[in-house]
Amino acid sequence: MFCHQCGEKITESAKFCSSCGAQIDQSNDMIESEDNHIESQSEISSKTPEEPQERVIRSKQKLKKGVGFWIATFLPIVSLVCICAGLIYFYIHQLNVNDEVLAFQKSAEAAALQGDYETAEESLVNAIDLRPNYAVLGQDLEEIERVSSFLEELETIQKTVKKQNFSDAEELLTSFKEKLQTAVGPLFEPIHPELTTIEVTITVGKIKQELDELTTVDALAAKLNTLATLSSEEAAAVKKQIINKIVKISSGRATTALDNNQFSDARSIINEALSYATDDEKLLAFLEKIDQEQTAFETAEQERLEQAMEVAAQEDLHNRTAAVEVLSFESHIDEYGDFYFSGEIKNVATTEINEVTIYYTIYDAEGAYITDSFTSVYPYYIGPGETGTFEDFMYHVSEDATIEIDDITWYLD
Repeated sequence: MFCHQCGEKITESAKFCSSCGAQIDQSNDMIESEDNHIESQSEISSKTPEEPQERVIRSKQKLKKGVGFWIATFLPIVSLVCICAGLIYFYIHQLNVNDEVLAFQKSAEAAALQGDYETAEESLVNAIDLRPNYAVLGQDLEEIERVSSFLEELETIQKTVKKQNFSDAEELLTSFKEKLQTAVGPLFEPIHPELTTIEVTITVGKIKQELDELTTVDALAAKLNTLATLSSEEAAAVKKQIINKIVKISSGRATTALDNNQFSDARSIINEALSYATDDEKLLAFLEKIDQEQTAFETAEQERLEQAMEVAAQEDLHNRTAAVEVLSFESHIDEYGDFYFSGEIKNVATTEINEVTIYYTIYDAEGAYITDSFTSVYPYYIGPGETGTFEDFMYHVSEDATIEIDDITWYLD
């Protein structure tokens, strides 16, 4: 008889199939045995014409059993291989993505350090598209955006400075510095030098605007002290302008003191000015002039007392009232609106003159008074028939201004 499960031939007394292990139903087996017996008898009588077909059936059943075995064996292996291949592909893909993200991150860092924040921001956005959950990329992008925002504020301050609205610029700068205190990192380092430059420009600009209103040495000296720590070219130019004004004011005060024969006061004024304008040639010459003037004055006083009765009245009058002749006098305004003038005089007296002072008045195009001042003639001593020169300048005078000499004073030797 045959197994009803796999079709393999089994013994009549078998309870389980020796091939597939299936339990044998005895009742069915008996029937099947009888049927098989009948078939056997029929086969014998017909000389077994169905035997080849039976072998084909058994062959097919064995083939099915073999295919099932191979499928059951290799399907898990193939599945495992596919899963491993997928995992390897995923791992390699993720490594490539990481490399690409790292490249974008390095590119962004390099661009940011070079000040190309637009490129840096674009690189970080590309990196975030690949790794949206990578928190560091988001933080880097926030830093770039913050730097860009700071630079926009800095540009606004610079535009305000260019408009010479220094007070507004100073307020904006103060607010900006408070924000910058919380910004730490290499991306923010380039901002600090720019900040220092703007601070210097604002300080210098404010002082320059106030300069015309400062008329005392103390006020000018205070501004000079403010500029002392600044090293920009613009600061140096304003320092020089302040020093020139200190020299001018001090020379004027000293001249007034000399006119009143207050030689000690004049010397003190010039020494104070020299503390700010060290080695200034005009001040040193003026200091020498004070000593000479004091000596000359004292000597002249003594001589006048001794020779007063001996000098002819007309000659004395001429020497005192007409000893100076103006040979030339010219003026011009430079590109900054400063008024410069110079001239030459001649001693037409019969004696040596000294401390020649030119008093002048400046008028605008309509003849209205602008200012008046005086300047000294060099050299200090001018012999009979010899010449001397003078020059001076005034800040911020209109283009059509004119100058007139009001008076010339001198001392006789």
